[in-house]
Amino acid sequence: MPRPQMPHYLAAMVMLLAGLSMSCRTTKVEKPSFPNTPVQSQAIDERYLVPLQKAASGYQSIQTLEGYANVEIDAPEIRQTLSCLVKIKRNEAMYIVGTIFLGIVAAESFLREDSVFVYVPLQNLLLVGQNKPENIRRAVGFAASFAQASDAFLGIAHLSSPLDSLQSLHAQNGRILYVFQVGAEKEVIELDSLSQQIYAWVRLDSLSRPVLKVTFEEFELAAADSLQRLLPKRIEAIAWQYAALEASTARRVKIYYLARTINPKDFAISFQAPRAAMIRRLEELNFFQR
Repeated sequence: MPRPQMPHYLAAMVMLLAGLSMSCRTTKVEKPSFPNTPVQSQAIDERYLVPLQKAASGYQSIQTLEGYANVEIDAPEIRQTLSCLVKIKRNEAMYIVGTIFLGIVAAESFLREDSVFVYVPLQNLLLVGQNKPENIRRAVGFAASFAQASDAFLGIAHLSSPLDSLQSLHAQNGRILYVFQVGAEKEVIELDSLSQQIYAWVRLDSLSRPVLKVTFEEFELAAADSLQRLLPKRIEAIAWQYAALEASTARRVKIYYLARTINPKDFAISFQAPRAAMIRRLEELNFFQR
């Protein structure tokens, strides 16, 4: 006899509240029971949207970032901690220089809307590919769209769903969970109603399985022009790939900012591929490959 299926909207909230705690090995998605019934879109009070709208409006002033961060990569292919220079121009370009011990440059990753470049100085190797989630995974450690990856490193949630796609919400212990649905996929936002800060963003596939989750911790004031914005010092991105209906492989990237400037003056991203470098397709790269 087939097992009864949990409703999709309920599974989405369960996975977020459970922390989506999967290791980087092959695991099963746990779906424990959830005690309360979410409010459906037909009965949602519009006042619940106000904190989310305020949180989203606070991101609009953030256009560029320059900072230094420790980046920890935990994936089946590699476990590595890098000291990174991070430069981002929102919706245009992303530049990360990762160094290991004694300041040796391990890789330079340059991402733009149409392409991805990874330069490995120790091998004088330049890897080039299209801007797509698998190549972004090879460049920064987790699969995502260009906008999702750059927003994660900026420390802001990638809000892509229109407000009229809100399917359900649930408020508990000062947190509001918003579940949006566009097509077959869902987007879940966890927001603190008091601070009006977003603490988690999750994208789920058509089976309500988590595909990408970004969490934000240790908020601090960061200057943005004449304004100040609360941004997280700690960011964690987890991306899942599914080989079977219930099995998954997770890749985890933790970002901890040591220093950063928002919208710095004289901001510029400069990446120029060495002329003598050996050029290969990014898809051929063993680093971060399945």
